[in-house]
Amino acid sequence: MFLFIWLIISVILAFLILIVVLFVKIVLSIVKRINSKSPKYNSSSSSTQASSNQPNNQPPVSPITADNPSYTQAFNQAVATAQAGNKVDAYRQLKSLQKDNPKDINLLLWLAFTTQYLAEARMLVTIAKFMDRDNASVIQAEEWLARQEGLIK
Repeated sequence: MFLFIWLIISVILAFLILIVVLFVKIVLSIVKRINSKSPKYNSSSSSTQASSNQPNNQPPVSPITADNPSYTQAFNQAVATAQAGNKVDAYRQLKSLQKDNPKDINLLLWLAFTTQYLAEARMLVTIAKFMDRDNASVIQAEEWLARQEGLIK
């Protein structure tokens, strides 16, 4: 009887592991598809300027490079609101922009900065990293987040 119960538990665990592996494969394929369709931002020259101008309590990100002037204006307004210290309003403004621009790395990073929850910030920075792991702003945002989480002093 014990052997039969052990066999059933082993089969159930193997099935659960299979489900997790399939889920991870699906998520990775979605991320690859998004990454192949999203534009790459050139942040090599502007990120050094942005990081030197921003205080330590804000993530260094490069300026927005969207082609839509109204989007750029709304994004810049939200960033100015965040820099003025009103993160709650800035988060709301940025969240409304995210619906039409889910692949904007700069938007994801500023959402991470303005959210009240470190877990959400970690998720947003991780998504940005999947989209462009070599982006200097993403790397700096990871360092900023590590400081916020107390991992780096």
